[in-house]
Order: sequence, then C-alpha cells, then structure tokens
Amino acid sequence: MSGAPAHRPLAASSRSARPRVPGAGDLGDTASALVPEAAFLGAGESPAADAASERLARLRGGEWGQAFQTTPHPAHNALFATAHASARAIGSALSAPVPALEEFFARGAAEGPGSAPASELVPILAPHGLGLRAWQRAAAHTALLPAIACATELRRWLPALDRAPAASVGAVRARAARGPVTWTLRWISAAATPGGLGEPLTPEVAAAAPSLPEMLALQASLRFAGLPLVDEHSFTWLAGALPDPALAARHTYDAATDAIRLSARVRADRGAHVGSRGAR
Repeated sequence: MSGAPAHRPLAASSRSARPRVPGAGDLGDTASALVPEAAFLGAGESPAADAASERLARLRGGEWGQAFQTTPHPAHNALFATAHASARAIGSALSAPVPALEEFFARGAAEGPGSAPASELVPILAPHGLGLRAWQRAAAHTALLPAIACATELRRWLPALDRAPAASVGAVRARAARGPVTWTLRWISAAATPGGLGEPLTPEVAAAAPSLPEMLALQASLRFAGLPLVDEHSFTWLAGALPDPALAARHTYDAATDAIRLSARVRADRGAHVGSRGAR
C-alpha cells in the first residue's frame, strides 16, 4: 500500500499553478448565473417544495450571513468554498451549471461531516444523469480529470451507476445542455484508501457507498486542488444495484497510465485492496 497519509483534507496546495479557490465572500455571487431557483426547488409543487423555497428565502435574506456570505458552520467555509469552486469547474466542463450552495442547504443537505473529523470527509458536489461519455469527453478536453476507462462487462450497466444515491439528502434538480441533471452535496472520504479493506460488500455498506459521479467529482476536486488522487493502490465500491445481484462496481486509479478504471467484481470479494469509502 502507498506510504501516503491515510487522510488528506482539501487543503491549500503549495503548487503555484493551482487554480484560484475563492474565499467564503465569493459564495454569494454564484446564484445569479443559474436557472431560477424555482426550477430547482419545484416551488408550489408540494408542501416540501414550498418549505424549501421559504427556507431558501431566509438563507438569502441573511439567516446565515449577509447575502449568504458564510455557511452555517464558519469552520467549514474554506471546505465549502473549495468544493463549490471545483464543482463550477466540473460543471463548466460538463455544460451543467452547478447550483448555489444554499439550494442544497434549503433542501436539507448535511452542513457538516457529522461525528467524523473534517480531515476525513470533505464536501463534494456531483452531477448525476449525464452519462459516462460526458465525463470521458470532459476528461479528454480538460486537465480536470485523467482518462476514464470502463471494463466491457460494466458498460451496459452504467445507467444504474449514474443515479443519485438513495441515501443522499438535499439533491437539487437542474437543467444541463444534455438534459436534466441531479446534483448532490454529500461528505465523502478523501482518504488515500477506503476503509473496510478485505470486507465483502454488504447491503448496508452498499447503501452508504459513494456513487460513480461522486467518485469522479472527488478525483476532479483533488486534481483541481493540486492533491494526489485517491485509490492509487486500492479499489472503492460504488453505489448502484447492478442487474446481476452478485456483482458490484468498483473504482480505482492507475497512476502509471493516469487513468481512472471502472470494473465489476463479486460482492463477496474479500480482496485486501477493495473496500468501502465513507459517504454521508
């Protein structure tokens, strides 16, 4: 296994070429370039949507700071600023504008990592429903992601991996150039290797696993910040039920060829290098 530290927060990189990451004061400027919030929240469609719209108005009115200049927990401002900056880069590459952070919070997205230290989990915004080819095109035409290779046996099942996880809360529906997209905001482990190495993929673990778009967004955010990518010497189980219930999808990063590789594996696999990555 790699000698890299087990946990790496999305902290500032020492590389001079790192793209600028905005401060918390830049967060209030993101909403103006987006589709009106009613399109995301479905205002008037249901009591839940109306409640979300009302909460959104309170957030933008200053409940958490003037014009939403800060997040609910000031200690997490830098993490959210980095997450939203990398998400905007991802959205630009995929022609899918990212919603403002308050859109997620208004719908109940987690405002912190819970009981886990922020050094273990980082906020990741990920678009679902665009299809793997859109991600592959973005990887081919930008420096945001390495090449993405998918094993033949997994290609026909990719739609099952491109859905927002059932465990996600606060998902935001939006419009992209290629059709509707569902953005999620969840806290994902940025550890070099996943936990639970050598353990089979149980239904409980699978329910909490990161989705394929979340793993791609995590890798993109790390490259955006000038940090090493995860899973160089490991595999991470991915959320999504495949038609063959004995199999599950997994993700790894091949540093030698600078490529993300996706494949299927038997759920009962107890290999020493495959495990579950924390997500909430």
